[in-house]
Amino acid sequence: NEQAIIQTVREIPYVTGFQEADSANAKPEPIIGYLEVGLEITVECRIDSEKKLTMLDLNTTMTDTTGFEKRWHKKGYSYQVPKLQIYKVKCSDIGVPEGKTLLIHSPFPEDHEIGHSFESDERPENILFLLKPVIADEDALSAPPNAKKDADSASGGL
Repeated sequence: NEQAIIQTVREIPYVTGFQEADSANAKPEPIIGYLEVGLEITVECRIDSEKKLTMLDLNTTMTDTTGFEKRWHKKGYSYQVPKLQIYKVKCSDIGVPEGKTLLIHSPFPEDHEIGHSFESDERPENILFLLKPVIADEDALSAPPNAKKDADSASGGL
C-alpha cells in the first residue's frame, strides 16, 4: 500500500501581475509566476493475498498550455493568463506477476495540444515508462547494502 509519483515536467515563466511602484514616477514591477506543464503518473500498489501479483492503480495527468491570454493591468501594463489543457487517465487493478516488467504507454490524444511546451520543436506522440515492482521479504529489507546477490539478480534477472 505504497504510493510513488513519476514526473516529467517543465516550468514556464510568465507575468502574473504587477507590484505597485514605491514612488509616483517609477514603473510597477512585474510579478513572475511559474507554470508546471508535463506528465505526472501516480502509482499506488498493493500485494495480492497469495503474494504472486503486485496490483497497481495508475493515475496519469498530462498538463500543457496552449498559449497565454493577454490581460491589462491599470496604467497599460500587460500580464498573462495561461490557457491550460489537462488530460487525465485512470487505470485500476493492473496485476503484474513477480519479476515481470510493466510497460506504461501514455499516448497523447489525437485532438490534443499537450506536448506544446516540451523542450523540442516536435511534440511527442507517445511517452513510455518501464515499471518493475518487486515484492521484498523482511530479510531483504533489513540486509546491509553490500550483501551478496544471488545468481539470478547478479546476471540481470532477465
